[in-house]
Amino acid sequence: MITLLLRQQRLSRARTLALTDLRCLSHRDLELHVAAVLDALPGWRAQATRGSSDQGADVIATSPTQVIVAIQVKHYPQRNVGNKAVQEIVASKAIYRASEAVVFTSGPGYTASARELAKANGVRLWTPRDLFELQAKAQSDPPLRTDLLPT
Repeated sequence: MITLLLRQQRLSRARTLALTDLRCLSHRDLELHVAAVLDALPGWRAQATRGSSDQGADVIATSPTQVIVAIQVKHYPQRNVGNKAVQEIVASKAIYRASEAVVFTSGPGYTASARELAKANGVRLWTPRDLFELQAKAQSDPPLRTDLLPT
């Protein structure tokens, strides 16, 4: 029992440190980090778009089955992401010929209206926990949740 409690405390401490590290990155470094994590997944290719004029997508990733995913990265450590980010990524899908769209935030989450709009448009909403899960998948081979990325 004590061993389990110690393990949970260590895991919680590690997650807190990882989140602090993530939030210390610049916006551009966070985009590059998200691209690097996806690019490290088996069979995936990912690249950060250029910093300006990205048409709403900060990272474009291609799955092993050639599914294109457009990703909007929001570096909002202290606040929730609103509708605008979801609207931008929906619009960018056509420009990048993506069939999937994701908004990632380094912050606490999403407004209720952003979640509603994302659901209506099939946009996945990622939090730091989702990115950490992808990092773990890239570093080893645990099973990946099917709602996180297309196969």
